[in-house]
Amino acid sequence: WALWSQRFRGMCGIMFVIDVADTSRLPEARDTLHSSVLPHIHAAQIPVLIVLNDKSQSPSVTTPQVLSLLSLDASTTDKISIYRAKAADPPDMAFRILIKHSIDNLVELLDKAKPPRRG
Repeated sequence: WALWSQRFRGMCGIMFVIDVADTSRLPEARDTLHSSVLPHIHAAQIPVLIVLNDKSQSPSVTTPQVLSLLSLDASTTDKISIYRAKAADPPDMAFRILIKHSIDNLVELLDKAKPPRRG
């Protein structure tokens, strides 16, 4: 936890990239995600973009299958965006999505911090 808590300070967002073409490593990705990232991001209010990197022409596993293998469901993904990178996507597409998600999160936090209006 100490290593991760130090790394989270000052972050605007986290991009967690998973090579879904190598399904043998999905359990390792799941364990890292659930032990080192997810327990800490909610308290720190840090948005996360999980990039399912699969540059193959015919994906071997679908996005719902990957989410299931990663033990992610609606209850764990309220502050998490999922993006499946395709071979034809621009290289910076995932960064654009993370930036938008970070801005949306910041606006939400600012709205919550506003004092209530008096009528």
